[in-house]
Amino acid sequence: MAAAGAGPPPLIPGPGAPLLVDQAAMTGALLDAYEVSGERQWLERALELAGWACQRLRAPDGRFLDRLALPGQSAGLLSRPLPALEENAAIADALLRLAEFTGEAPHRERALDILMAWAPQYSRYGVAAASYGSALLRYLERPDHLIVLGGRADPATRRLHAAALATPQPLRTVQLLDPADPADAGRVARADLGAAAAPAVYVCRGTTCFPPITDVRLLEYRLE
Repeated sequence: MAAAGAGPPPLIPGPGAPLLVDQAAMTGALLDAYEVSGERQWLERALELAGWACQRLRAPDGRFLDRLALPGQSAGLLSRPLPALEENAAIADALLRLAEFTGEAPHRERALDILMAWAPQYSRYGVAAASYGSALLRYLERPDHLIVLGGRADPATRRLHAAALATPQPLRTVQLLDPADPADAGRVARADLGAAAAPAVYVCRGTTCFPPITDVRLLEYRLE
């Protein structure tokens, strides 16, 4: 796994040849931490890891290689990186989640490059292509993105955030944004929430966000 240093750190590969499976798994875990906590540091680290993988592991055909071969540290077959479907599906899924959390299209475009590159080959993997199918479903159907807008320390915001996280929707994403936090201002602007009310939950589908929901019971009813 590529290691992170202090601060918002640059990514520094650790000993041995960094593996795509580690980068994808850690990126997904960091996004889980961000989704549940609302703490932006986890999103920033996920962006770093995904950016490192896009820069260092992307093959010319759009797929990602399973490892970074390092001179003197990779021998035999390990010195010949290869693309692996499941690991590519995991990083594509993480990139699609990043697209929702950031509102930035390039993450979604990179994920599409991966999915398209595997399209002629995935069927030969049978049930082992399930993770690819899941990432493709996330791309095609663009599940709900729930934006919880309000102060992070506000009890009403926390109740809405907990209710959003509990919704039984496959592949949905939940994002807590504090309108008083300058770091969240760009994402709030990209969401185009109009005269945003807070605390409230906005259910966004693609580039459209519906009117705010301020009541936990109404949110649960809407998302059943």
